[in-house]
Order: sequence, then structure tokens, then C-alpha cells
Amino acid sequence: MPTTSSGPGPATSSAGAPSSATASAPTTSPSTRHPAEQQTSGLAPTFIDVGTVDVFRDEDVAFAFTIWASGGAAALHVWPGGYHGVELLAPTAALSTDAYEARRRWLARLLATVGGEPIEGAGTADR
Repeated sequence: MPTTSSGPGPATSSAGAPSSATASAPTTSPSTRHPAEQQTSGLAPTFIDVGTVDVFRDEDVAFAFTIWASGGAAALHVWPGGYHGVELLAPTAALSTDAYEARRRWLARLLATVGGEPIEGAGTADR
């Protein structure tokens, strides 16, 4: 069946159906792609933590490297023995409390600076 194209839209067959060449081509908008596939140079400082047995470990580590490669700031913590959701399933485990404290300290340091200048008295709890 011959295909026709009338401008920027997809090519269609003479019956009006998408041609096989374009029907199988996936179309994804930037908002549906994985964040690591998008531009990361403008991201705010990013905290990433993941366990060594988490199903998303490799993706999380790759995302941190992508941020670093674009000149961004990322804090990456890989917790030995940690699995996805460990903090919800075992909130009092040492790993869970260590991860929580690492995030709290990182956020306190981040919030203690405005425009690159420390805020007096902020973030003193972990000094």
C-alpha cells in the first residue's frame, strides 16, 4: 500500500492508517524518559542513596555519574546489604538509621548555605 505524507505529521497509507514504517516507531516525550537520559546540568544538588542489593542500584549509581559528568553536585551513598524499601520494612535497623542520619546531615548542610554563604547557626548539630 503506498504511503503519503502531508506535512509534519506521521506518514499514512492511502486508507488513512499509519504506515508500518511509522506505526512501530516508539514516540516518547522528554518527560517520559528516564532522568539519566535527560539533561542534568541544571539539577539542584541531589542526594542518592541505594543498597547494594537494591534492584535499582545500577540505575541510581549511573544517575549520580551522569550528574557528575554534567558538572552537577550529587551525594551518592551505597549501603552494604541494603535492599529496596529497607527503611520502611526495618526502620530501627542500624542501616536504616545510618541512612536516615546521612540524609539529615546532608540536608542540614545544604540548607545551611544560601547563595554559597553559610547561614549563621544553621547546621551546627552535626559539627
